[in-house]
Amino acid sequence: MYNLKKYRNSLSMSSKEVADYLNMSTSAYSALESGVTKLDIERAAKLSKLYGIKIDELINPHNQILEIVENFYKAEITDIKNDLSEIKESLTQIKNKLEI
Repeated sequence: MYNLKKYRNSLSMSSKEVADYLNMSTSAYSALESGVTKLDIERAAKLSKLYGIKIDELINPHNQILEIVENFYKAEITDIKNDLSEIKESLTQIKNKLEI
């Protein structure tokens, strides 16, 4: 739910290490990581500091989805601009041939 496992793995940390960092049991941390229990703001702040990310990235996984969608559409817009540029160039070449 919070992508905690992804962030933990990015630092090559075990769930026990993170649980110890948060002063909680490994089973309680596993419940957080699996989404069974909710992440409180104090632990979210500690994890954001540990992982070097914004709290928002932990508590709102939809931001990542929005970022993926935005990047997809930015790429699509770039492709469309490139296609339009090629079409414009082709039309210019055709116009020049017709004027000759």
